[in-house]
Amino acid sequence: HLLGGHSAAVAIVRGDGDCIRYAILGDCTVVIGSGNSAKVVTDARVGASEGEARAEFERLTAAGLTSSVAFTRIMPLLAEQRKVWRNVPGGYWVVIDDASEVADEAVCGRADGVGVVLISTDGFARVDALPGGSNLEQVITHQLSLASVVRRLRSWERSARPAGKMPFWPQHDDATAALIGHERAHRG
Repeated sequence: HLLGGHSAAVAIVRGDGDCIRYAILGDCTVVIGSGNSAKVVTDARVGASEGEARAEFERLTAAGLTSSVAFTRIMPLLAEQRKVWRNVPGGYWVVIDDASEVADEAVCGRADGVGVVLISTDGFARVDALPGGSNLEQVITHQLSLASVVRRLRSWERSARPAGKMPFWPQHDDATAALIGHERAHRG
């Protein structure tokens, strides 16, 4: 694997009526919809482990390199940072071989009064970073469908990459999500 070995980020949600319990390892996102509000839960330790690589990416793009070239140049640094910070105290946690080895490190919580839950990869959750105001809350409130989010992400990637304006993530990163809860017609 390009970034230092095979691993799996995991988001698990268990429901009991209108209450849920969740656990997150790695760069997954859980969005909990209750009434007209949404709570976004992530494992912030993943992003914290990439600080040096992100700073170098910003330095390179500020110096005039396109985001594509800058991302390619920082890949060795990013891979090294992820190796150093993966599955160690103070770092971020993912499943490598045995989930029981890292289960106690998951970001866990409980929410009551839940109507809908979105579980997604980091690639899908990046809709929050797109220009134009699309966001995960619009998915939870059924203003955007899962498919329309992926279309928006891919369309933006196609236009941003040639312009050199791609942010700190690889083009065509995974964009997977599951929406669980009340069924309503999706618009978007």
